[in-house]
Amino acid sequence: YHDLLFSRFNGTALTVETLRQLADTVGLDGEQWQRCLDNRETVPAVYYDLRIATGRGIVAVPTIFVNDIEVEPQNLVMEVERLLAK
Repeated sequence: YHDLLFSRFNGTALTVETLRQLADTVGLDGEQWQRCLDNRETVPAVYYDLRIATGRGIVAVPTIFVNDIEVEPQNLVMEVERLLAK
C-alpha cells in the first residue's frame, strides 16, 4: 500500500477517497482500513513526528539520517556507508 501511495503522490494531499480507492486496489480489508483511519489514537504521534520533521527542514519522504546527518538520495548506499564509517 505504501509503495502505491508514494507512486501516486504528486506534492498535493491525497484525499480520503483516493486513499480508500488505493486500499481497495491492493486488496486491503476495507472495514479494517476504515477502523484504522477512524481511530484517532495515533494522531498525537503523527503530529509530533510532523513537528520534528518540519523543524529539521524535511520536505520529502523518505528522508534518511545517519549519525544526525541527512543523506542525499543520490548514491544512497555509498553515502550511508561513508557516514557509518565515521
